[in-house]
Amino acid sequence: MVNLSQLKGKIVVLNFWFASCVPCREEMPALNAIKRQFEQKGVVFLGLPPDDSDRTSKFLTSTPFNYIQLPNAGKVHTAYKVTTCPTSMVIDKNGIISFIQVTGQDIDSTLSAAIRSVL
Repeated sequence: MVNLSQLKGKIVVLNFWFASCVPCREEMPALNAIKRQFEQKGVVFLGLPPDDSDRTSKFLTSTPFNYIQLPNAGKVHTAYKVTTCPTSMVIDKNGIISFIQVTGQDIDSTLSAAIRSVL
């Protein structure tokens, strides 16, 4: 269980995805590279699949996704009004959503630029 208030003062990247989402799987290698690029700068990366823990774990054995994964996140999808996956968000150090991207198109450049803009 993670509460965003515990992460105040940190940059947080949220990635909303689900196991049977083809575009979600396609963007995962780029997201893993972005995580490697920024994790030493204290950026926190959270994956939020609505799938249950068993399905998420099984999926991740064949498809590595190196974010901290918080399965059963359907309520989080609803709270953030996420209706399309993949969706990525950057939350700045003040807890403000500074970037939202629906789809993984050009995620390597757009998400990296969004993170750099709030560092």
